[in-house]
Amino acid sequence: MYGLNRDSSLFSIKCELLKLEIRKKDLFKLWMYKRDKNYGDGEKLLSYKIFLVLYDLYPECCLKIVENKVFSKIGYWKDIFLIWKLINSLEMSDLDKYDRYNKLIVCFRKTILTQRYEDLKKLAYVVSPNKLDDFTHDELGDHIKGLNLDISNIGKYCVRETSALNKDLYWYLVTPDGLKKEYHVSYIIRHSLKLKNQESCIVDYPIDSKVPHNIKKIYRILNAKLNIALNIKESKIGYQNSIDYSILDTILKE
Repeated sequence: MYGLNRDSSLFSIKCELLKLEIRKKDLFKLWMYKRDKNYGDGEKLLSYKIFLVLYDLYPECCLKIVENKVFSKIGYWKDIFLIWKLINSLEMSDLDKYDRYNKLIVCFRKTILTQRYEDLKKLAYVVSPNKLDDFTHDELGDHIKGLNLDISNIGKYCVRETSALNKDLYWYLVTPDGLKKEYHVSYIIRHSLKLKNQESCIVDYPIDSKVPHNIKKIYRILNAKLNIALNIKESKIGYQNSIDYSILDTILKE
């Protein structure tokens, strides 16, 4: 790994990793060490590139890494979004990029939405029997002040439609005419949208229909309310003094 840095290519990183001739688990431990912001090197961009190389080598293991939210433990939730941006910056054809990384992007989307849903459920619980819609931002802050909700900071990193990242973090829809790029917010929301067809069956939201503006507005408002809860959350004192590699025991199978 000597000589590798944030500017190293994926090809050179892959060559160096293969030269090490170490177990799969040790490769992932190396990745965790490179990323960990407290007890490792904290090299964000290099760790992102190492992760993409590991995805080429062990795609299913990397999907489990994402599903088990390892990024939030060794880095922060924003890592997922920045790896997504890195993927879109790669010099590849749209079709090749889709074929190689679609499963990973879909996994990113599912994990983001799952964590966001869990956090919103916790927030909704503490304001019940009222609803989140019943509160302005200031009222919500006053209502939950001092409750110290145990929520993640995923709401902080959910992309706004007016952000440059909305365009940078696009992904593809498969249409009868081929792949079509869709901006991030619409792509994220589309996954959770359903409709009733003429037979009253619940079906996926049509690919040829745009995500309604009012749905995107609700998405934005709820993200803002998650941020209110996060901003008044008390910091927890951690007792961990090293990188916890134990999660790899359950994720990786030799």
